[in-house]
Amino acid sequence: MRILLEPKRHIYTDNKGQVYKPVSSVIAQYKHPFDPHKKAANGKTLLQNYVIKNGQTEQYWLAKWAEKTAWACEKGSAFHDLKEMVVNGRGIHKAGSIEMPVQNVNKLWQLPNHEGNFELLWPGVYAELCVWNYRYRIAGTADVITIYPNRTFDIDDYKTNGEFKTEAFKGQPMKYPCTNLPDCHLGHYTLQLSLYAWLLSQFGLKPNKLRLHHYDIPDKDVEGIVKHGILPGIEPTIYEVPYVEREVYLIMQERIIELKKLKRK
Repeated sequence: MRILLEPKRHIYTDNKGQVYKPVSSVIAQYKHPFDPHKKAANGKTLLQNYVIKNGQTEQYWLAKWAEKTAWACEKGSAFHDLKEMVVNGRGIHKAGSIEMPVQNVNKLWQLPNHEGNFELLWPGVYAELCVWNYRYRIAGTADVITIYPNRTFDIDDYKTNGEFKTEAFKGQPMKYPCTNLPDCHLGHYTLQLSLYAWLLSQFGLKPNKLRLHHYDIPDKDVEGIVKHGILPGIEPTIYEVPYVEREVYLIMQERIIELKKLKRK
């Protein structure tokens, strides 16, 4: 069995037409979403206070934030496409201090009895590898997964946020069962990589290192990435994050309950 992603709607389906929940949607359940209409201590909404401080109108800032989000998504997608091309364009890719062969998972899936069987993946580097679980109906795509001969693996994921927050506002944690993680970029992405690692570990592989690579891209380079396909020579800040297996296990128990409710409808 194989999972396919429809990029525009970000929908994963298998060859039986079953829809899989994206890892990003799973993570969103455990965040505290930003609500610009939430009342602040002074009785005004957060948006109203922002207007008082910065001028313009509420509609202006809502439109501005939506525009900024759309542009950030476009920048991120273009950057990831370029990074994938760079990795796939190499026969050998350096994973930490070890050089590993770059593998083409689509060719491997075409071998007899290989399609969708991660246990049979050859050692090497895989760019944009889709991982999934049939029972829990969850899928996601990791930027780079390196599988070693001893069947351990690393995950490296690229982030292009304008600002990478490592601490939550007023120390707020994510929702249960992720209360050990801060409700900020670092916490969200730690959970993301742990979900990828858990999905792959169900095939007998063991997670080794999980790393976030944050590229702080100057404004002058953004247009080159999006419109001209030019990848700037920027060194990322790398965050090695823990594998939060307990939190993922509890999330999967909640996912089973969610699937049972969907089945009864």
